[in-house]
Amino acid sequence: MTYYERLKRKRLGGILVDEGLVDRDVVIRALQEQQASPRLLSEILLEHESVTPYDLARVIVDNYQVPFLDVSSYSFHKDLIEAIPSELLHEAGALPLDRFGTQMCFVCQEIPGGSIAERLKMYAPGGLY
Repeated sequence: MTYYERLKRKRLGGILVDEGLVDRDVVIRALQEQQASPRLLSEILLEHESVTPYDLARVIVDNYQVPFLDVSSYSFHKDLIEAIPSELLHEAGALPLDRFGTQMCFVCQEIPGGSIAERLKMYAPGGLY
């Protein structure tokens, strides 16, 4: 995505207001709070229960073309979760979904950085996806 395309893209707060999920005043107060902290607007809105996690995910998926997998009905393999240190999974914001040979599939909150991905690869020598 080019810099110009990013400038044209609508901001999350505006989208939430346009979709009737939050009032404009709520977004303004959250943006003011954001200026005083390193947190994201979405974190602040969720913390104040101004928007539900489901509605936020739907808006992000619909407007920013971000892939989304509803894992609420997925059955996790306890043995895979227990095979990886919980501290690493927490730091990575990841859960292993399945193993295919030596490859492992993870669901992640965001794309893990290089060092975290390398540490996860220790448990999946065939690679991550």
